[in-house]
Amino acid sequence: MLQKYLLSLLLILAISACSTTNMAFLNKTEHLKSAELFNDQLFPDYQQQHIESEHEIFYLSDAVKKYMDDNIFPVHGSAKRIELLADILFDQASLNLIYANDANTTASQTFVNQQANCLSMTILAYSMAKYAGLDVVFQEVKIPEYWVRRDGHSLLNGHINLKIKPEKDPTHRVALQFGSEAVEVDFNRNVPMQHFIKKPSSKARVMAMFYNNKGADALLAGDFSRAYAYFKQALVVDPEFIPAWGNLGILYRYINQFDLAESAYLQALNLDNNNLNNLENLAILKEFEGQSQQASELYRMLDNKRQSNPYYHFIQGEEQYDHGNWEQAIVYYNRALRLDNKVHEFYFGLAKAYYQLGDTDHSKRYLKMAKRNSINEAMENRYQGKLDLLSRN
Repeated sequence: MLQKYLLSLLLILAISACSTTNMAFLNKTEHLKSAELFNDQLFPDYQQQHIESEHEIFYLSDAVKKYMDDNIFPVHGSAKRIELLADILFDQASLNLIYANDANTTASQTFVNQQANCLSMTILAYSMAKYAGLDVVFQEVKIPEYWVRRDGHSLLNGHINLKIKPEKDPTHRVALQFGSEAVEVDFNRNVPMQHFIKKPSSKARVMAMFYNNKGADALLAGDFSRAYAYFKQALVVDPEFIPAWGNLGILYRYINQFDLAESAYLQALNLDNNNLNNLENLAILKEFEGQSQQASELYRMLDNKRQSNPYYHFIQGEEQYDHGNWEQAIVYYNRALRLDNKVHEFYFGLAKAYYQLGDTDHSKRYLKMAKRNSINEAMENRYQGKLDLLSRN
């Protein structure tokens, strides 16, 4: 992944969505308090779910601390320690970590399980940096809408990273170095590095992301009480965390509580009326309610807004691929490439679609292009492995 960095992928359920021009309709929940949008009676078992506390999420076990004592503290100078910590986190082999998109775990669990997604790596990195006596700031990164496919659903990713800089440590294990530059830690596995807008984020926001991810996992697994418990906790911790309102709306829709679903979507839209994901989910809801004309208008407006986003076309290609529509998938992958020809995943989409059509020549060609546009050596090796396999067949 990018140079010495760490990212947090925030799973935001996105299954289809759209927008409306009727501002009175969007402001329907303007006077509702957050508590009025929860309905605990629908999920009588939700309080029996174990929800990790702030202490549990960021706690470092003795094993992690010993690793730090053995590998970080023998190095003198805070700048060198920051660099070493970033190297260790970036080089998954150092911690024997395997990337797993659904590994939504606490700092200590990540270290023990040796599996991590971007958010769990961010949490582990934060806790390790704080233990090293360093100053750590979370940063939300404003990336374009970017989706991944999982279990037949499209998941919309958010993005957060860390900025680490020296800080005076009361234990005197780390010395303050004036003038030393902060190191940005960003483990972005999917979106190419660009100069996106970043803003400082709070620990509460990261906790809300953690709970939201856990809720999304539960929702995909059909455990609605657990999903509700996590989405509610996310919003108790951070009432302005838009993705959790949207996901709560999806949960309500799943159990046919359409009025509550609409209120949750509109609560999210009141916080940001340009949030396309929640506009889309609102359109889906209108379809379920039989309001096809309003849904069609919303989809049309949303489609116009997303036409310039290459990842929008890419996820449509992925959905067509999942349904076995190889030729239609190729159309969408090519649209994505016309907007951005530097993304390895777009080429890989073409490679796998042509392979399904029995066109190995085109499949090899696009695998080579995917390898050429890879953003790290591990990715290059994966594509080369696929090329080797094709050559043997």
